[in-house]
Amino acid sequence: MYDLGHIVRSACARKGWDLSELAEKAGISRTTLYHLLEGHTDKPRLGTLSRLAEPLGLEVDELLGGPANVVLPGAAATISFSEAAAREFDAAANPAVDEVARERPDLFRGWESDDWAELRSMFGTGGALNPGGVVRAADAINRRREAVRKLRIVLETHLSDVAIGLVETLYEMVRVKGA
Repeated sequence: MYDLGHIVRSACARKGWDLSELAEKAGISRTTLYHLLEGHTDKPRLGTLSRLAEPLGLEVDELLGGPANVVLPGAAATISFSEAAAREFDAAANPAVDEVARERPDLFRGWESDDWAELRSMFGTGGALNPGGVVRAADAINRRREAVRKLRIVLETHLSDVAIGLVETLYEMVRVKGA
């Protein structure tokens, strides 16, 4: 059994970072990081693990305690869970994503590879996303992107200090203190 918390804390110590710095560099909330490190998240998203691994200079399989082997349905052999294989696995495990993308191209306008990777790494209750779950998840990603776009505009105005203060307050509200 591996200990994700130990692996991440050790990597942070080598870089001289605390967990707040890692969360910021990885672009994930302190709450998400806390739940991952304490083992409260049964099935962490590949996108989250990738964002966590990158600033630490690690591969996702290193976060998982070494090469994690995955057997794809119908595959002749076990494959190493590298990031490329993980993305391929996520795409194969969530076929509804491609189905919805064909039917609703407007929903994915302006998407980048990270957006697709995040969507494909999501799972619904009991497994892969169904078409409705894909639409809900894509809508959530789009709402976040739109909020960031609007925040960037506000940051270029006389309300910049107010926006920064609000973001700082909200960030402090979601941070887990003392971890």
